[in-house]
Amino acid sequence: MSQLLTAVAVASALSAAVILAVTPERTGTAPAHPKSRSSTRGLQVLLRRRRGPDAAQLRLQSATLLRQLSALLQSGRSEAQAWADLHQHWTEADAEHPLARICAHAVTAERTGLGTAEGLRRAGNHLLAGPARRAGALNHRTGREVRSLLDRLRAAVALSEQTGAPMSQLLQQMAASADEADSLDAAVRTACAGPKVTQLILSLLPVGGIILGQLMGAAPVKALLEGGFGLLCLITGVLVLLLGRLWSRRMIQRVEASL
Repeated sequence: MSQLLTAVAVASALSAAVILAVTPERTGTAPAHPKSRSSTRGLQVLLRRRRGPDAAQLRLQSATLLRQLSALLQSGRSEAQAWADLHQHWTEADAEHPLARICAHAVTAERTGLGTAEGLRRAGNHLLAGPARRAGALNHRTGREVRSLLDRLRAAVALSEQTGAPMSQLLQQMAASADEADSLDAAVRTACAGPKVTQLILSLLPVGGIILGQLMGAAPVKALLEGGFGLLCLITGVLVLLLGRLWSRRMIQRVEASL
């Protein structure tokens, strides 16, 4: 009876560990001490600045940039003045941010008379194929977001120049499209959360079964390690477990990479 109670307690502890491992971070709960909260935020900001924004953050920030540029153009500012204002804003936040660099290239091109399109082309060469890319400042997903933003801006500039359409309205529509893409990305990630939890639970079940069997006196560890058929079962089981985990992980990554 005591062994059964011990087994139940271990199973409960294992389940609690799984739940704690997969529970998402709560943003609404406040820590007990304000100093620890401020220091933690400072460390998170420092680490974020060193490794740059992730793809989801960069997508939202790109939509913000499009709306800011649209608002500045609607207020009567020229493209050169609007890009200068944006460059100052994003540089004050983070001088090494990809959007700050895009604004810097656009400002330089406008001041030298080359035009916004040329500045955006140079920004793409610098961020996606230049020193920043070789240094690993942008990974695959963030690089794709930067390329998408540059393509949208170049398309807006070309369409405005060819048809005379107000560039501010084009930018607003592109920002709305970026928001829809972000909503789709969030929905897909939410859908992938279930398979990730299932993958973790299935990976821990064999370990939990061995622990429970050992506590109940079945001695599975001895049977698996003493050689012969038991050792063959152990090696086969580990290989199948690793193969299944890699397979499921690859499927989830393919879904996430398709965004």
